[in-house]
Amino acid sequence: MATTSLRMFQRATRYMMAGVHLICASTCSALLLPTLHLARANTKPPVLENMSTADSASERTQLPTPQIIRQSWRALGQGEMRWLGFKLYHATLWTPSGTWQANQQFALELRYARDIAAHRLVNASLEEMKRLHAKTLDEALQQRWSKHLQLIFPDVKAGEVIMGVSLPMHGAVFFHQNRLIGQINESAFAEQFFAIWLAPSTREPDLRRQLLGLN
Repeated sequence: MATTSLRMFQRATRYMMAGVHLICASTCSALLLPTLHLARANTKPPVLENMSTADSASERTQLPTPQIIRQSWRALGQGEMRWLGFKLYHATLWTPSGTWQANQQFALELRYARDIAAHRLVNASLEEMKRLHAKTLDEALQQRWSKHLQLIFPDVKAGEVIMGVSLPMHGAVFFHQNRLIGQINESAFAEQFFAIWLAPSTREPDLRRQLLGLN
């Protein structure tokens, strides 16, 4: 009888200790998760390509933010992008002077009308860049820019805004919901990226005319 009681006590102790470990593991996970989210929220936006740390900090302090652009720049034109009748986003082209030139600063603001995954934004951008610049966009460049965009572009939900700002001779900077999410310091990238909307050979000539105020 004493032996049986001892075994039952040992078994109950093991079950109790196992329960303590499970509770501890759950509690520790719950405590760690906010820390992980906080770490991700505080992750610095990537600054990609040729720029030293000092130059990067200096440039970033001079970047035109979405708030400054909407307050001080002029909306040159705007229009909707649709696919098979479905509205994808509303686009607005901002310039400091109210006129557009490719070699001057400008901003393209896209307010999305539906949820779109980040990988779809990246793939669609690269496909159009390849179509427009097949002779100059080689495989190595495609892979490099694809990695850059994958680091920068987020999943977007309906109503959210991504703004891209062209910085002549420097590259492009991107904001999501007014927050800086990345900067690509390569002028060739900026030229080819914004050509998706603004080149004469764009796939959406009507939207281009609306953005440039040509209608």
